[in-house]
Amino acid sequence: IISRLVNFIANFITSFITIFITSFIAHFVNNFVNNFINNFITMLPRALTLSTFTSNVSKNLLIPSSRLFVSSSNVALSDKPQHDKYHEETYKDTKPYKILGIQQIALGSPSLSGLESLWIDTLGCEKVKTFKSEKENVDEIVTTIGRGTLGTIEIDLMTPLDPTKSPKVDKPPLNHIGLWVSDLKSCYDHLQSSGYVFTPGGIRPGASGHDVCFLHPKPKDGKGGEGVLVELVQATDEVIKAYEEGV
Repeated sequence: IISRLVNFIANFITSFITIFITSFIAHFVNNFVNNFINNFITMLPRALTLSTFTSNVSKNLLIPSSRLFVSSSNVALSDKPQHDKYHEETYKDTKPYKILGIQQIALGSPSLSGLESLWIDTLGCEKVKTFKSEKENVDEIVTTIGRGTLGTIEIDLMTPLDPTKSPKVDKPPLNHIGLWVSDLKSCYDHLQSSGYVFTPGGIRPGASGHDVCFLHPKPKDGKGGEGVLVELVQATDEVIKAYEEGV
């Protein structure tokens, strides 16, 4: 009788432990699966949104999406074009004009033939026309390089008509840089009222037919180009349109 009772108790305890462990494992697995499914359903739209955002940013910033990490769980996407008029969404200021890009680079040398040999014959700039001005003491070849409205840069090759007179367009050799401006008159007035000094002559037609003015490189009084002669060039309608459209 005692032996049977011991066996009964042992079997009962074994069955109880087996049922308890089985129930616990079943309950744990059931909860784990349910939570996984619920979390997956919740996170899937967010993951798809993040993937789209990462892909868009990668394309716009020209960087591999594999190197783009975003830590925010909520990402707001926008269908707004990347290039608004004058980038108003990303570049807000109160100036009545915009600098749209580089219009030209002017190079000077005592030897115009040397400049022509280097920049046209060797480096492949396209000769557009020639220009001479006794008033500005310059004999110039106008060239261009690049493609597209904003991608084409004018490169002016200059030598003085009279090396003994001023202005000496060959000194310094990297003579000046020209910038497209959306509204030259507004820019001129704004800079003058801000204390900037321009070279004599004000706004006038340049060698390529555009209205231009020059920011003085080193004025005795007031602000200038910090040692650089800066030419501000009225942008054409084509240039302004290309800037607005981001092409």
